[in-house]
Parts: sequence; structure tokens; C-alpha cells
Amino acid sequence: MNIKSFLYFFFILWCVSTGWSTALISVLMTITSLLIIIDSIKNKNSFIHFLSLVFPTIALFFIIAISSLWSSDIAIGLKNTKAYLPFLLFPYCFQYILKNNRKAILTGIRFLGFSLLVAYFITIIWNIIPQEKAYQLSTSLSGLVKPFTFSDKYLFGWYVPFMERIHFSNLLSLSALSFVFLFFRTKKIYDILIALILSSAPFLLGARASMIGVLMYVSFLFIYAIRKSSKKISLYILIGGIVVGSMASFLFYPNIKARYNQTMYELKAIQDHSLKDKDYTHFATLTRFVSWRHAWDLFVEKPVVGYGIGDYLSKYEARYHEKNADLQMTYHSQFLYFLGVFGIMGFTLFLISYLYYGFQLQISLSKMYFLCFTIYIFCVWFFDTGLLQKKEMMAFTLFICFAQWLEKSETSSI
Repeated sequence: MNIKSFLYFFFILWCVSTGWSTALISVLMTITSLLIIIDSIKNKNSFIHFLSLVFPTIALFFIIAISSLWSSDIAIGLKNTKAYLPFLLFPYCFQYILKNNRKAILTGIRFLGFSLLVAYFITIIWNIIPQEKAYQLSTSLSGLVKPFTFSDKYLFGWYVPFMERIHFSNLLSLSALSFVFLFFRTKKIYDILIALILSSAPFLLGARASMIGVLMYVSFLFIYAIRKSSKKISLYILIGGIVVGSMASFLFYPNIKARYNQTMYELKAIQDHSLKDKDYTHFATLTRFVSWRHAWDLFVEKPVVGYGIGDYLSKYEARYHEKNADLQMTYHSQFLYFLGVFGIMGFTLFLISYLYYGFQLQISLSKMYFLCFTIYIFCVWFFDTGLLQKKEMMAFTLFICFAQWLEKSETSSI
């Protein structure tokens, strides 16, 4: 195998590792980046250009890095910035790969989707077998999976053996979105079938923010598909949408209702100050309100440039433990996290780079994908802080790069 063959192999593995291992992401990121440097030197190919500096994740990386300059300890700031290296390295690697082999990103996303599909089926089986057997299985595989929880899966969400439930739901939902657009591009039926299966995950797992995000982008996809189709095909899409929607409502209504009732129960306990009489430490609604309040207070203290990546985490943790020592510390808003780290100025710069990326897309297919991706991401970011976790960091970068693959790929009408 030559350098390019190794490069494509490790790049694809890097994409697939997005759903599985933080350590593997770091190893494959390093190997792929080194191979690209070697190949670019050998073949005199440039992989760095000025416009890449305004790519959303690259801009975000540098904004975070610069925020370390006004942290009280710059060394800690730079150390914390290192965790965001996928934001910087993956887009450069993607651009280099895209110039030489456009199928690499397609293959990487497909294999990631296939692996997540297998993980999803395993998760379903793990949740439908008796709890005692599920617990024994988790215990016997304790080095590979998360500890089993005996909490009510309908009230508090399903058990996911491989990672946190919210992260798993986000990976499945974003993979589903990409497979929808692979279907638009390739017309392969199995792509849309996989997309339908993966998009059911938030409703089955009980991930509320993901539910909202999927419902919102599905609405736009439905309208887009009908507008781009002939009258005959539009009728089939309408009938198919009604059938699938009806089946989904029937299958997932109990889960959705249980999660809704639990949310209302928690809200009522918060409003009437009866938390002390209940097991409130497991109330996700309460921890969200608490985390939003602390994050907002820190933002108000330094609204222009924030505390910097070197100070924000420790400041937030200290305040949380001081005010709410009885609750598990959580972050529950990516937007508030950004504002706390680099303030309004940094957030504005990131938003400009993000919108510029979207506006420079020319093909309707890539524009619609970017819109749906943005709708989903912003819904999730309102309620959760996914980018504190390397898997979601990598997923965000991978799936935003997919818009460029759609842009540069040969298009066909629906």
C-alpha cells in the first residue's frame, strides 16, 4: 500500500471512530494528519489556504485559543484548547482528501452509520430483555460498557451501553440526516431505510432535545422533497409521510407521553417548592434550570470577552458546587457555554463564520442540508453542551463538512 492508500484507510477509520472511542479519535487524528503532511511534501500539494481560516470549526478553534490569553493561567487555557484539535485538523484533512478522493468522506459516513445502526439494535435488545439479565450482562462486560441503571426507562430515558444517552441520540440523529441526503444524491433505497431507523432513536431513547430537533428538520425535509418532485412523486411522498408518521406516532407515543409527564411533574415540583419531598437529584429539568442560572450569571459578569477557556470551567464548577452541592454538576447550554468562555465578541465572530459557510453554498441540496443541520444543532445546543465531549466535537465537524461534499458532488434531481 502507498501513502495515499494508508491515508484514505486511516481517514475512514477516523470518521467511523466518531461514534465509539475518544482515544481512537485522537490516535487516528494524529496518524491521518501526519500522513497528509508527508504526502503533501512528497507531491508538493498545498493543504492550507486562507479561506479555510473562516471555516466554522477552525474559526471556533482559534477563538477558543485566543480566549486563553485573558485567562488568569494561559498554560491551563492552552491545555484546555488542545481538546478542541478536531475542530482544526479534521477540516484541513477533509479538504485535502476531497481534492484527491471524493468517495472517502462518503465511505466514512456510511460506515459510521452502519456501525451506529448495529449499536442501536444492541441498545434496543439490552432494554427489552429482563432488567436482571441486562444488569448481569453489563456487569460481565463492565470494561466495555457503561454501568446498568435500574431507573424507569420511560420516565428517565433508555439505558445506552456505549456512551451517554444524549450523545448517542445526537450521533444517530445526525447520521440519519446525512443518510437522507445520501438518498437524495444516490437514490439507493437502503439509505432512506437506514435514515428512518436512525431517526427513531430520540423518541425511543427519550432524548427530548433530539426529539424537537428531528421533528423540526423533518418538517423542512418533507416540504423540500415535495417541492422538488413531480406531482405524481409528490403524492407518493405525501402518502408515505402520512403512513410513516402514523406508525411512528403509534409506536412512540407512550415514550413521548411518559417523558412529557415526567417533565411536567418536575416543573410542578419546582414551582410549588416541593422538591425536598421527592428524589429531585435525578430531575433533569431542575439541573437544566440550575446550570442555566449559573452560566448566565458568569456571562453577565464578563459579557464582552468572557472568562476565557482557562478560567471558565473552574469558575463554573466552583459556583455550581457552592450553590448546588446536592446536585450533580452539569452543563446544559452550548450557547451559554460559548458566551461564558469568549463572550459576545467571540460568539459574534463564530456566528459570522458559520453563516458565511452556509451562504457560500451554491447547490440547493447542500443548502437544504446545512439548514436542517443548523436547525438540529441549534435545538440541541439550547438544552445541552455536546461540544464538551470529543465524540460530539468530531461529529459536529464531520457532519458540517458533509455539506461541502454535497456541494462538490455531482447532483441529480429528486
